[in-house]
Amino acid sequence: MRLKFNQFDNIIVEWIPYNQFKDIKEIGRDDSIAIFLAIWMDVPLKYDACYKREWKRVPNKKVALKCLYNSNHVTNEFLNEARSYTINIHNDDILKIYGISQNPETKDYIMILKDSYCNYCGKIYTNSKYKVCLCCLINNFTNQSSENEKIDDFIQEMQLIKINKGISMSNIFFEWVPYNQLNDIKEICKVDSTTIHSAIWMDGPLEYDAYYKKEWKRVPNKKVDLKYLYNSQNTINEFLNEAKLHTINDDKKNIPTIYGITQNLDTKDYIMILQESYCKYCSKVYTHIDFRWCEPCQVKSYPNKIYGISENPDTKNYIIVLFQDHYCKNCNEIYTGNERWCKLCQVNNIKENFINWTSGNERIDNLIQEMQLKINKCGDMIIEWLPYNQFNHIKEIGKGGFATVYSAIWKDGPLKYMYGKMKYEKMVNKEVALKCVHNSQNITSEFLNEIKKYSLNEDDYILKIYGISQNPNTKDYIIVLKYAKGGSFNNYINNDIINWFWSEKLKALKHIIKGLKKFHKNKIVHHNFHTGNILLSFIDYYSIESENYIGNIYVSDMGSCEEISNIDETKIYGVMPFVAPEVLKGKPYTQAADIYSFEAPKCYIDLMKRCWSPNPDNRPSADEIKELIKLFESDHNEEIKIQFEKAEEYRKTNLISIKDNRSTTHPQAFYTSRLLNPFTKEVSKYDDDYNTSVEVIDFTK
Repeated sequence: MRLKFNQFDNIIVEWIPYNQFKDIKEIGRDDSIAIFLAIWMDVPLKYDACYKREWKRVPNKKVALKCLYNSNHVTNEFLNEARSYTINIHNDDILKIYGISQNPETKDYIMILKDSYCNYCGKIYTNSKYKVCLCCLINNFTNQSSENEKIDDFIQEMQLIKINKGISMSNIFFEWVPYNQLNDIKEICKVDSTTIHSAIWMDGPLEYDAYYKKEWKRVPNKKVDLKYLYNSQNTINEFLNEAKLHTINDDKKNIPTIYGITQNLDTKDYIMILQESYCKYCSKVYTHIDFRWCEPCQVKSYPNKIYGISENPDTKNYIIVLFQDHYCKNCNEIYTGNERWCKLCQVNNIKENFINWTSGNERIDNLIQEMQLKINKCGDMIIEWLPYNQFNHIKEIGKGGFATVYSAIWKDGPLKYMYGKMKYEKMVNKEVALKCVHNSQNITSEFLNEIKKYSLNEDDYILKIYGISQNPNTKDYIIVLKYAKGGSFNNYINNDIINWFWSEKLKALKHIIKGLKKFHKNKIVHHNFHTGNILLSFIDYYSIESENYIGNIYVSDMGSCEEISNIDETKIYGVMPFVAPEVLKGKPYTQAADIYSFEAPKCYIDLMKRCWSPNPDNRPSADEIKELIKLFESDHNEEIKIQFEKAEEYRKTNLISIKDNRSTTHPQAFYTSRLLNPFTKEVSKYDDDYNTSVEVIDFTK
């Protein structure tokens, strides 16, 4: 089983002494097996990919023990069954195995499995990831009767939809709620035949605790809203149609989540129990329900920034009394944005600080000062000259044709604006990437231009720059960048990305194209756009739904970027499989050459064909690709939605075959950016009609 280990987050199967288990409780048995629940005191080894990057044990994990009677002699059947389980934590369709043990009294062998058995009936959960047992839920339906067949059928339908579609980390089960569970009922508003009340649900909804105990539990004393429809006991169909307009998936931020249905014991009206969604001041649905934030009320709370008018009794001058939070206390100008941050004062502070540092090189000093003065909002990075002794724990993590990259800890760390304190503070011991540019002792315009093209903020999806340094031994200059913990796409293209849901792949593609769009908007061509220059930062996001680390995505390597008006047609740089055909044939780099490098997935063949068109005029722009990805993500086009649902279903059911059939890298493949002119001098210029017949040249010779 250990020979199957091929990913850092695979389970390491172990021999586990029986005395490692406590609180052993039988939950089911038949003629050949018995199932027990137990606490494994040492628990399985798990790789901490986010922080310490080491294997560790977290004690007291709940597991299932599958004991086969009369298995004191190991049989092929026992071993084959053990092999049938999976060590892949992302595969929820097959039970996961942690190891094998043996009962010291009966000598029966035991398989240690993930806690995937229902505590009540002993059967395998219908949805093991979220511990949903369809059998027990169906049995529970009869205990939640509304005494109305249509209402009961609707509740069961909603519950089954929830199970079949999957349950995200904060979703709830739709249920019938006894009216006596609701107290502190207060009317909020009336609209036609509908009344909205607020209330406290004493037991609260059943929610899945995905962060801590990994179990279903009630959230008591939950604030909810009650939506009454008058005379609904006589208009059941109308009531149910209204209920369907709400959602049991809480990822739609402006639609109140429906928790269940109840009935007023006096009026007999049926009532929808909704997430707390209505503003108590204006009675409208919150602009952002999760944060109970009402935009109209917020705007009204700051009407004109003017409190009134007064008069100085000495000078007789009139005085406008203004709302202080909108105006800087230092310069009395309006703050830049809503964070009580003043661009004018910050720029002045930066200028005053120019005399307190120097790199020793006038061109570097001028560049840093120029970039510091570009700051436009409080979240923008103030880049700095960084003495080399500010870095420790320096480790090489990559080497390319033009630079070597190291990870390091920056002791003082970058400046960050703290909104609550209204000042900048240093983020000490910040992990960063050091890009040491080879032979950069003599400053060139190319080096300075590369620095300018890195991002000063997170929103561009372009790698963020912190500053510049210099190695005191080699005298090479160093670009200090955001450290992307996940590394490049090359590390994941054949392994982790296979496990990504299509929704996650679309999000990644959207981030990539947003970064490329930023280049093209500024009339810049990347020149070297390939998977090795797309970086992932896993520390930012973790998908509870899929258990995949996805993170933020950044376009990197600005060393070959050029403005459209300043392209050197004589030099061809890059990684051969990602260079556009017209460039290999001697034509200039254009923004369309970058689009050839945008490696779209195979699921949307039409887009892929356009991106890879030999005719650059036929390729879509970065802006058009961004709009297409937004269309793929939306639910508005039913045909596209169905295509992605089928693709996702195929991915899940054929995961093993997809992995077996994935491409492998040729042993002579060269995936480092380099000058390609020596390899392309024999490639003729392409014809004006963009003949797709291309002579194949063996570049490995």
